[in-house]
Amino acid sequence: MLHDRRTFGQRAADNFTNAFGTWTYIIIQSVIITCWMLINAIGIIYQWDAYPFILLNLAFSAQASYAAPLILMASNRSAQRDRLTLEHDAEETDAILNIQDTQLELLKAIKAETALLQTLLNPQQK
Repeated sequence: MLHDRRTFGQRAADNFTNAFGTWTYIIIQSVIITCWMLINAIGIIYQWDAYPFILLNLAFSAQASYAAPLILMASNRSAQRDRLTLEHDAEETDAILNIQDTQLELLKAIKAETALLQTLLNPQQK
């Protein structure tokens, strides 16, 4: 139950958010943005996206339009995993409580049998 099979989309969303939420991603994206802006602002080579960097803005918008739903999908998967974990824990707890109840009943029976045995072996003591 806990190890349910994920679809391709669920795996992709999980992998995307695992990579998206790292310092490595932030640093790489920052380097790319800085290079993009320097190359296009200084103009040493061909300026494919001159200031005010409309193409870069479009790339950010496209990235955000994909990132938000993927993050939500991964969040939903995380909530589903948490729910499954809680259900599994509750089932285990119920099983343990049932075992403890059985053990308690057995201990009470052993105590009663021990008391009866003591009474039979030592009829003078009460």
